[in-house]
Amino acid sequence: MNSNDSNQFLADFILECVNSGKNTISNICEAANTKIRDIESEINKIEQLRVEQNKYKNIVKQLSPNRSKNKEATALLDVDSSAPITPYIKELCFRICNFVEEKKQTDPRSIMDGVANIEENFAVYTSIKWLNDQGIIKRTGPDRLIMAGDNWANRDSLNEVL
Repeated sequence: MNSNDSNQFLADFILECVNSGKNTISNICEAANTKIRDIESEINKIEQLRVEQNKYKNIVKQLSPNRSKNKEATALLDVDSSAPITPYIKELCFRICNFVEEKKQTDPRSIMDGVANIEENFAVYTSIKWLNDQGIIKRTGPDRLIMAGDNWANRDSLNEVL
């Protein structure tokens, strides 16, 4: 806003205030502060709507049948645990092992949130399943927490296995 626009805005606002019975500097400043609060409230509403919008976009991305990663990950869910896996899943396996090593016991949701973004949940689940089938990690108890499995010591040999 250049100075002419700013001066015109000020003159228009003062005229609006005077016409509504606010003719002291204090009243005009209070009216300006009220406008500021109203604008901030509207901005906060818009920011909340953006957060909600992003959540809906993530739902669409995650569920969209046109996503190539989603197709790849869904296909990988059916992969034979003795078959070679993609470099992408291999990388996720390494991340999961590091996460489990750090946390000792954790749930699948924490792993999904900790090693990848929401769009990669299918692939992370595939990696968890593969690691479990290999005995590198295991699920225990009724809460199904994930922890180091019987073959945990062999996790460093993932480069050779994969």
